[in-house]
Amino acid sequence: MKLYQTIFFDFDGVLSKDRFFTTLSETYPEVYAFIQTHIFSKHSEIPNKWMKNEMTMYDVNKYVSEQT
Repeated sequence: MKLYQTIFFDFDGVLSKDRFFTTLSETYPEVYAFIQTHIFSKHSEIPNKWMKNEMTMYDVNKYVSEQT
């Protein structure tokens, strides 16, 4: 069982004015579509692993890079 000393919340817009990867929608629409269907889809475990620090942003970006 993990004991957490700190819990960090970002209340939509406090730290970032943009959602992850949305700037890709115009510059790289194929990559953006891949992210929407393979990262942020209903059946993907990646966001849960990412938010639980089982994956880092680097892991997610590496996965996207390798797949696209």
